[in-house]
Amino acid sequence: TANAMAADRQDCLDAGMNDHIGKPIAIDQVVSVISRWVKRSRRAARPQAGEALDSQATGQFAVPPAEPITVDVTTALARMGGNKTLYERALRQFVAELASFPHRLHALLDAARFTEARDVVHGVKDMSATLGVGALSAKADAVERALKQQPGQSPPIDSLQQLQFALSAALPVLERVLEELAPPNPVLNANTNAVANAAPGETPLPAGVSDADRAAFKAGVVNMLAMLKASDMAAMDLQSQLAPVGNQLSPILFASLSEAIARLNFAAAEPVCEALLVDLT
Repeated sequence: TANAMAADRQDCLDAGMNDHIGKPIAIDQVVSVISRWVKRSRRAARPQAGEALDSQATGQFAVPPAEPITVDVTTALARMGGNKTLYERALRQFVAELASFPHRLHALLDAARFTEARDVVHGVKDMSATLGVGALSAKADAVERALKQQPGQSPPIDSLQQLQFALSAALPVLERVLEELAPPNPVLNANTNAVANAAPGETPLPAGVSDADRAAFKAGVVNMLAMLKASDMAAMDLQSQLAPVGNQLSPILFASLSEAIARLNFAAAEPVCEALLVDLT
């Protein structure tokens, strides 16, 4: 808001807002405020011990899918201007989100939070269509329409089952597509072979990486972790600086770190940084 006085902030809070950011907008402040509230939301939503997390525990989804799932990668790539990297990144994130989708949906339905459930299903419908998974998008669309046509009610069990069937069939297909999109990493393979051939107790450095490079990289990761905890946007610049060495020393972990930072998901990037430090010990 352009209203930046203390009284304006209090008016916003009294009206039910979570927080207040006055203009001119500073991106660091925006990220910091959003990160703070996202972390609170995640803590509040964390399930208690003993709660059933497996959506299939209800016994509703025991029948195999009735139709095969295909992925129209060509059309999806065309929608993204032929940007294969962008498509792969979006697909990888979508697959990760699909893993928890059944539990999230049923938790919302069980809590009678039907509007939120419809939004979650809508997201799956749109992303499926964008990424070329038409069959999954169609099943999600059926559930979304049922939630719209019968407000305040759960969709028919049959439509939920069909959505789960399509999801169960889609996940392995999407994982195979990701494998085809990401060919073997020659740097990773070379490093793996070097480790396999190393003497007991010895972990060789990748070709072109010195002990000094490794030490500087480790110091940079320590700084990165501090920046992430402070929601400091400088973490993005530091990630770029660390990339040449990080992609050789620990390509898998560093790729996960880079992806989380690119999405401004600093909370997800923190544990990856910690894992990198363990890996470098």
